[in-house]
Amino acid sequence: MGNAIVSGIISAIICLIGAWLLFGMFELPLVMANVYIGVGIGGFFSSFFAVVFSGKCCNKS
Repeated sequence: MGNAIVSGIISAIICLIGAWLLFGMFELPLVMANVYIGVGIGGFFSSFFAVVFSGKCCNKS
């Protein structure tokens, strides 16, 4: 389970950096900070569940 959590945190950080670069590169006004929260949560859970459902987490053997 620890691998899934670490993978989710790394993915969330990468997604946040990507969103920050995207908004900066196109000079888009960020009206709502909820965009960053949503991108971070989406990045975390996408990687978290990918590791959990791939079977690489929680193997007892």
